[in-house]
Amino acid sequence: MNIGFHHLLNKYKYQGKDLVIKNALFTSFINKGVYCVSFLGILIVLPQTLNIWVGKNTSGVSLITWSGFLVGSLFWLFYGIIHKEKPIIFTNLAGILMNLSIIFGLILIK
Repeated sequence: MNIGFHHLLNKYKYQGKDLVIKNALFTSFINKGVYCVSFLGILIVLPQTLNIWVGKNTSGVSLITWSGFLVGSLFWLFYGIIHKEKPIIFTNLAGILMNLSIIFGLILIK
């Protein structure tokens, strides 16, 4: 759930060479594409959430794993807020909600 595409758009120096592609079309594509990829990343978790809440099936779902995803999303959210990166903020807010829904489902249904 963690998105770090913004690093591609920041300047990094490697042995004096600029690693960032300075192409407006490419940058625009990445800026728009990151929202699509973020949305799809959240959608991937939806079947697991539905399986827990609708199907009441928690077999094979680890509370520790999803708690780890939650902690990771929280750190990425704070990182996004500090660096004012909207894609990171939106993606991880949605990820936190999905992670919490799975965690609460595991706790309540098990």
